[in-house]
This record gives sequence, structure tokens and C-alpha cells, in this order.
Amino acid sequence: MRVIAVMAMLFLTLPTANEVIEIKIALYDSISPSVNLIERAFHYAWEKNGVEYEMKVDRIDYKDVINGLDEYDVLVIGASGRQYFHGLIPKWKENVKKFIENGGGYIGICGGANMASKYGFDGI
Repeated sequence: MRVIAVMAMLFLTLPTANEVIEIKIALYDSISPSVNLIERAFHYAWEKNGVEYEMKVDRIDYKDVINGLDEYDVLVIGASGRQYFHGLIPKWKENVKKFIENGGGYIGICGGANMASKYGFDGI
């Protein structure tokens, strides 16, 4: 009987499952092989104060931006000339601006940083 009582006490003191918060990252796809490295860098999770944060990366393309980015928390655009051409299309550019204005995160790497400059997104 004591063994059962001890086992019950141990079971009740085990840590409970952490709350998990998923951070949804939209990685703009590229023909550049560097996009593979960027994707791997974002496969990451950490725990703080009983909450586990996990990053989930989806590769997206032109059509995804045109359809809207509402399901994502962060947009990452890396090194490729492709987004320069897509950025010339008003609907694409407007959807990225709207995403940022509504609190979405933006990480620009190389050409992606240029896209978000004053001249890339018209001062946003």
C-alpha cells in the first residue's frame, strides 16, 4: 500500500505539459540555395516560464502573398532577385505592407532587407 501511495505522490508531482505557442513563419521561397539554410535556422524552440515556443516554417510564394498573410506571425524574405520583380506588383506590395502594419513581423536578409527599405515599401 505504501508503494502505491509513494507512486501516486510522485505522479502528482511530475511537471505538467507546458503550454505550447507556435510562431508561424512565412519564408518566401527562392531559387537561391541559401533559403535552405534560412529554413533550418528557424527550426527552433525554447521554453520560458512553463511556456514552450516553437517556430513552424512554411515556404510561401507569390500566390501566397497575393492571397494574404493573415495566418502567419512573421514574414522572412531572403536573398533572391525574384522578390524585386514581385515587389513591383501593387497587390503584392500592398499585402506585405498591410501585414506589417497589422503587427506582423518582418525579417529581410540581403535583398529582403532592401525590399523593406524606404524605397522598397514606400516608407513603411
